[in-house]
Amino acid sequence: MLPKIEKLAIDRFCTQHKIPILSVVREVKINFAPVSMNMYNLYYLLSKVYYYRKANQLHAKVVLILPNLPESYWKDRWYSSISKVISNLQETFAPAIKNNLLEIVPIEITQGDLDTINKEIEAQERGSGD
Repeated sequence: MLPKIEKLAIDRFCTQHKIPILSVVREVKINFAPVSMNMYNLYYLLSKVYYYRKANQLHAKVVLILPNLPESYWKDRWYSSISKVISNLQETFAPAIKNNLLEIVPIEITQGDLDTINKEIEAQERGSGD
């Protein structure tokens, strides 16, 4: 299910910002846990993009897409509200945001979206079970 949620979030981001999907180096984080390797990985990615930008004299930035999933998704899973996650990221990475190296974009994923994804998965499983 997660790859389909990630694809949906990327598609929505690209549609909202009117950019071709192929022009985006992308990584989507479902429930970006602030006390995990995710923070280190983001710092490392920011460093790579910063040096790429300097070496090539090009504008580049990291766009962190955070799907905002409905509460039903989080049943029986660890959960931190997306507003807390964004607030923590904005505080931790304030210099990168200020220098236009990092953009944090929440993307709304509805219960209807999850229902559609579940139906697609069920249909694929039925089709592959023959």
